[in-house]
Amino acid sequence: SKKNITLIHTGETVLNNTALGDKMKAKTLAAVQALPNVKVMLGERVEFSELQSEIKESSVSYVEGKRELTTSKGNKVGTDLVFFCTGTKTNTKSFKDNLPVDEEGRIKVNEHLQIEGCKTAFAL
Repeated sequence: SKKNITLIHTGETVLNNTALGDKMKAKTLAAVQALPNVKVMLGERVEFSELQSEIKESSVSYVEGKRELTTSKGNKVGTDLVFFCTGTKTNTKSFKDNLPVDEEGRIKVNEHLQIEGCKTAFAL
């Protein structure tokens, strides 16, 4: 069966903490919203305090099991799997010595996602 995906993001747009231009951010948001079974909720957050004891750690943090989450705006979201995608730190081991990175360790790109100084290499 198909799953529904709900992306809940505190920003007013996706990719809000990036140097990407507004046009790229708008196109990315439109592309995500056009996906079947995907709902995007912007300007909201989920209180995770009640889930802290259930978080499973692997390469990603997640919580399994049916539950209803409440957002900061009072919206209810039914879930059976929650991925935590907050406060991530870039893993730079594979590229930090070979590619240009910013002060937070992210690969430097231009508005077209081309790696700085490379015409045919892109990073997302």
